[in-house]
Amino acid sequence: MHLAWPLVGRAQEMRVIEAAIADPALSGIVIGGMAGVGKSRIARDVLASAASKGYPTRWAVATSSARKLPAGAFAEWAESTAIDSLQLVRGIVRRLTAASPDAPTVIGVDDVALLDDLSTFVVHHIAQRRAAKLVLTVRSGEPIPAATQEIWRNGQFDRLDLQPLSQREITTLLMQTLGGPVDPDAVRRMWALTRGNVLYLRNIVEQEVADGRLADHHGHWRWVGDPVIPSGLLEMVESRLSTLPAPVSEVIDTLAVSEPLELASLTRITSAAAVEDAETRGLVTLNSVDGRVEVRVAHPLYGEVRKLRAPATRLRRLRGLVACDLADCDDGNDLRTVVRRAVLTLDSDLEPDPHLLVTAAGIG
Repeated sequence: MHLAWPLVGRAQEMRVIEAAIADPALSGIVIGGMAGVGKSRIARDVLASAASKGYPTRWAVATSSARKLPAGAFAEWAESTAIDSLQLVRGIVRRLTAASPDAPTVIGVDDVALLDDLSTFVVHHIAQRRAAKLVLTVRSGEPIPAATQEIWRNGQFDRLDLQPLSQREITTLLMQTLGGPVDPDAVRRMWALTRGNVLYLRNIVEQEVADGRLADHHGHWRWVGDPVIPSGLLEMVESRLSTLPAPVSEVIDTLAVSEPLELASLTRITSAAAVEDAETRGLVTLNSVDGRVEVRVAHPLYGEVRKLRAPATRLRRLRGLVACDLADCDDGNDLRTVVRRAVLTLDSDLEPDPHLLVTAAGIG
């Protein structure tokens, strides 16, 4: 079954981007957001809308592989006769910005932080000259080279930070994509697993439909059984987590085995610097609950992927560390904490504590 995914819940964002394109005082707009939130999709849709109104458009995608080549992202517009970098840049700019007298060219650049130095200079040059309108996407929580930041610091750019879809918007998207009403429990489960990340949602829904767990029952879509995270989605999430510094990985894995954790507890188990780094990278969230600060992974799939991919010995060690820290806390004998400690201990590297297990069983 082929599923067509409409753009849902982005009407206001589309208007903001289109207004930036139409504003003569602006060089363009920067669209920020977490991976999978829909930056590329909305940027492409804006360019399609601009093309339908007579604007010449260009679309370039920056990638890690193209970054190894000078002006790699704009190879399609490079002149083969260029004899040096200056001629190469001039030729690319000329071809990119060629426009009709009535409308400027609109250029979209996806993942602008991955541009090589020469491609970055091309975009910077276009922005400074106002030679075209620029729609740039950038991933939140990832390092951005200083040269890339200069593009919007020195130019006149609007900024739009794209948020995940709400649960209501997810409901609408699922109904329009699947072509019928969706069981509320299925929507809640999808929301809990994806947190409104459209790319994650799409991968999971298409896998579940293909495997028959998400199916149309007499005109009503129901989801039965446990979801299987698609291999492509696993690799996508893992690619972000696999390159993290070891202390930050320790933070994510600790939360994966037992979230939420109080900030003080997580800091004792890992380190304050590692937790701060994880927060800066957008990998964890902090929330005040009853006067205490609780920490969770920023997206449920981060924890799910790490539980699948991290070595079992590592996860057992971390469960033991969390269980020991909970035992030393002021509320270590709280009923809920006792049960939590017992569950962690059972699958940890700690020796079984018969008294703890009996107490927890009595509470249960």
